[in-house]
Amino acid sequence: MTQRYEAMSGTPLLYRPPTPQEPGGAYGFLKTKVFNPIVDMESVKVGKVHLTGSIVNAVKKKNPICLLNPFIFAIDW
Repeated sequence: MTQRYEAMSGTPLLYRPPTPQEPGGAYGFLKTKVFNPIVDMESVKVGKVHLTGSIVNAVKKKNPICLLNPFIFAIDW
């Protein structure tokens, strides 16, 4: 079955997709230095409760720009 699929499609059944290139230039700078710190959420564990959101992110990173993220607050237990 595998040989038949490989013969018909010309590609192996299981293959690793190519790794994407990191963006460069102005877009790469903005993505790594501006957008990623705002979008990447930090989590705080208090007892058995996990707190996350833009408020927690802004306090933990000491960066008020993180409050621009619309994901305000979440609690998981």
